[in-house]
Amino acid sequence: MKGSQSMRSKPNTNIPNLPMHASHVMVCVDEIREGVVCGRAINSFLSKPIHFTGLDHLFLKLEFLYDSLQVPQPTNQVRRFARKNHALPERVLSDYPEVTEFWSPQKTKACRGKLTTVLIRVMYRQNASWQGQAVWVEGKERVQCFRSALELLHLFQSVLLIVDKA
Repeated sequence: MKGSQSMRSKPNTNIPNLPMHASHVMVCVDEIREGVVCGRAINSFLSKPIHFTGLDHLFLKLEFLYDSLQVPQPTNQVRRFARKNHALPERVLSDYPEVTEFWSPQKTKACRGKLTTVLIRVMYRQNASWQGQAVWVEGKERVQCFRSALELLHLFQSVLLIVDKA
């Protein structure tokens, strides 16, 4: 049946094998404006930080980053109402002929947000979601595993509630 055909994505053969930290993103929360989280996301393979306004905006930009790097490999292609991707934003690394590591992992880890900082380690992209670890790097590092992007969103909300009370 046409609708039940495999939705598996094909690997991008132009991208070399990348190190494990290619999927790590340091999320620096700089402010909360009327309940909306604003800040920067830093990855070793981006020449400049990704600025975001809202966690939904951040998650979509990170998904495009992971698609561009093909790290980690997705097990599914995301379904869309549009037949062609022409209406979607360009891929994050489309301007770069080669994947280049712009930041060292040490330099990325040194970045901090004005309010708080969370390191996201996406290890898998299964069942059209993310699985990995979130590390709250303020004070004593706290590590929490997440099984979906929704669970990661809840982890962010719990951190923001603590920061807001401080």
